[in-house]
Amino acid sequence: MAYRQGNLVPSQPETQVFFVDDFLHTSTTSSSGQAMKNDLFGGGGQDFANFQSSDHPGVFSYFLTTNGGGANSYYTYDQSTSPTYYIGGGESRYVFISLMTPLSTATDAYVMRIGLGDTYTSDFTNGVYFEYTDTGASPNWLIKTANGGVRTSQNSGVAASTTWTKFEIVVNANATSVSYYINDVQVANSPITTNIPATTTGMIPMWQWNKTAGNSQIDNARDYFSYTKYLSARRY
Repeated sequence: MAYRQGNLVPSQPETQVFFVDDFLHTSTTSSSGQAMKNDLFGGGGQDFANFQSSDHPGVFSYFLTTNGGGANSYYTYDQSTSPTYYIGGGESRYVFISLMTPLSTATDAYVMRIGLGDTYTSDFTNGVYFEYTDTGASPNWLIKTANGGVRTSQNSGVAASTTWTKFEIVVNANATSVSYYINDVQVANSPITTNIPATTTGMIPMWQWNKTAGNSQIDNARDYFSYTKYLSARRY
C-alpha cells in the first residue's frame, strides 16, 4: 500500500516506488545494505535512548557538542556516498519527521538541512531541501533548490520549533516544480520553479546537521523517512 494525496491506495510496483523506514533497526557507518548510514564527526554522536516514546517508536537521536561537529544521516542504494536518487520520470514525495532542541542561537549555532542533497558539510550543490539556522535574526525554515551551485532560497514563513515536525517535499513529474509542506500545510513561497536539479543529477535523501558556533550540547531526533514515486511510464 502507498499514500497519494492523503489517501491509501494499492501499491503497484510496475508504476510505483514506495520505501519507508521507521528506524526499528540499528544504523550503520559502513557499507551494508539499505539501512540508514551515519556520518558523525567532530564531537557528533548518537544516543538511541533519547526521545523514544510510545507514539514515536524507532527513533534515532544524535547530539553535537563542539563547534565544527556534524551528524548526518543519509540513504543510497549501496550505502556508498554516491548520489543515487533522481527526480523526474514521475511525481516523487519525500517525508522526514524530526525534532531538534534547543533552537540555534548566536552562542550555539547550527545549520540543519533536510531533503535531497549531494554534500555533507556545506550547502548543497544540487538539491531540493529545507534549511534552518538562526543566530538571532532568522528563526524561520527556508525552502531551497540548488542546481550546479546556483540556488533559490525562500522564506517558508514557518518558525522552527522544538516539537516533532513533519517535512514533505513533492517534486512534480517533469521536475519543473517543487512544493514544500510542514505538518501537512504547504508553506509560503511554495512551489519553487527555479534552479531545480536536472533529472540526470543524482542526489541523496538526508539530514545534514553541522554546528557552527559554541560547545554546548544540542540534540536532534529522527523518527521516520519515506520515499514515494509514481512513475510516468511502466517499467516494461
